[in-house]
Amino acid sequence: MFLKNSFFGALFCFLGILLLSCDGSNKKFSEIDEGKNLVVILGSSSAFGIGPVNRNNSWAVLLGDEETIRIKNLSYPGYTTYDFLPSGKPNFRNLTPDKDKNIDAAIKLAPKIIIFSITTNDIGRGYSIEEYLSNMKILTDLCIDNNIEYIVTSTHPRNPMSLEKRMALYNLSRKLEEVYEDRYVEIYNPLGDLNTYKWKSDLCVSDSVHGNEKAHLIIYNQVLLGYHKAVARLSHEEE
Repeated sequence: MFLKNSFFGALFCFLGILLLSCDGSNKKFSEIDEGKNLVVILGSSSAFGIGPVNRNNSWAVLLGDEETIRIKNLSYPGYTTYDFLPSGKPNFRNLTPDKDKNIDAAIKLAPKIIIFSITTNDIGRGYSIEEYLSNMKILTDLCIDNNIEYIVTSTHPRNPMSLEKRMALYNLSRKLEEVYEDRYVEIYNPLGDLNTYKWKSDLCVSDSVHGNEKAHLIIYNQVLLGYHKAVARLSHEEE
């Protein structure tokens, strides 16, 4: 009887902690969030938090620990630019965006800033650089139309690809840098070996697709710089 009661007691404690955790993360507003900038992240597996052993060490969670930032992370593993396109609009591949995580869902949250970090899946699936840039223009134009600041990260390396695709990830980053200028955040160069277009050996996990804790710390620091630039632009616009 004692063991049975202990088991159910532990189970209820666990469920209680889980419910409290879920409640806290899903609150749209709370006292602790008052005065913080709502930042929505639209990205793929690295932005979702895959790579570090402890997800709390992922770049998005680290960013959310900043005193001025409240994060709503709509990222999801495997997603491409097509998943984040607006709903009900035609696109080049006639793919259906995720209405719960796409740009429409992000705009409904009325964020101050949207971070786009859609890194390797478009190229991995054989989509062209031109497709990626065209989709990103749709997404960022909607930010402009809705008076939302935004930043766009580069891609990052992904080893299990042909040399052609690995180079395409690097070349896409260069195009993004050219198009988005001050709104662009460079993460490829500090993470990649520019001779092989693969991860630096000490920065990736065993799948050679995702970055480890050290890589996520680098990404976090780069994105944080981009965030501060975005905040400065917001402050300038409000003057």
